[in-house]
Amino acid sequence: MKRILAVAVLLLNMAEAVTVTDALRSIRDARREVIAVLPGLMREDMATALKAASARGTRVFVITRESSVRSGGYLLTVSHAPGALYTYLIAGEIPVPWVLVDGAWAVSGRALDQEGAGSVEVTRAASKIAPLQTWAREVTKAGPVSRVDVLKRRYAKN
Repeated sequence: MKRILAVAVLLLNMAEAVTVTDALRSIRDARREVIAVLPGLMREDMATALKAASARGTRVFVITRESSVRSGGYLLTVSHAPGALYTYLIAGEIPVPWVLVDGAWAVSGRALDQEGAGSVEVTRAASKIAPLQTWAREVTKAGPVSRVDVLKRRYAKN
């Protein structure tokens, strides 16, 4: 699974630049599905875009690091949004944040998860999107973490 993610990240490096604002608008307006792979979900405007998409009936899959549950950010806000929003936690690192929208295009770059972290890039090439979809299918096979479990993990005394 790590190999698939590494290949997908390399493929994303060859894409066209767009602004974060444009990317967030497109995420918010997605029609069918959003897969957001973010190390920490640290941007409030990203959280708002994901919640808005979910509230409109778009299926939203948020994949983030398990350690992000306790590190702050907007995961709790997003994981408790109304609509079809599913949270997945992974043990490994996420080298580059990326979001796949409607299976048609992907946007990537550190600015998706950190304000002021530079630009983002978008790609529509099927050869670049397919490995992302494959990786996401593997991660989501086990099913989402329930909203209650996200809260338990956040406030657990360890």
